[in-house]
Amino acid sequence: MSCIIGYAKNGKVYMCYDSIEMSEVDYSYRVTSTDKCFIKKNILFGCVGSIRAISLFKYKLNFSLPKKGMTDHEYLSTFVVDSIRDLFIDYGCMVKSNDGEEKVLTSTQMLIGYNGKLYELYPDLYVGEIIQPQYEAIGFNGSYAMGALYALESIDMSIEKKMLIAMSSVRKFAVTICDPYKIVSI
Repeated sequence: MSCIIGYAKNGKVYMCYDSIEMSEVDYSYRVTSTDKCFIKKNILFGCVGSIRAISLFKYKLNFSLPKKGMTDHEYLSTFVVDSIRDLFIDYGCMVKSNDGEEKVLTSTQMLIGYNGKLYELYPDLYVGEIIQPQYEAIGFNGSYAMGALYALESIDMSIEKKMLIAMSSVRKFAVTICDPYKIVSI
């Protein structure tokens, strides 16, 4: 799979990701240039899981800009998530049963950075704001990254350096990520 770290501080959101692609067929892996974090319409997206879903998010996801007076959470939960749901249905990543129940068919997780805040998109397409701590890690073995970031909280160093150390911690104990690590911010 992969790991993505998101960190929000002082009105800026950072995401760090690795460069692995793993085959779900035989669990082989390779280093890839796939951008797992990218910016669309002033929103930073970070995705792990299905490479197909990541490509759809990057190249096909289209959503309206917020209406005047909408809160950030309202905007992300409606305009953006509705567009993700439609995209998933249109491209076979989600099915809708006869009784209207929706089921996501991909193993995709997502972090979202918007207006200086960090959010996580959960499997049921709920958008939750990450407030305390101001960071989150998704993907396989993200708990190693969370532990490293917690240990580094009081250390005076850049967010980018903390994220790179956290990614190195994940790699030390897990084979589900590989360098190079890349950082995107908004």
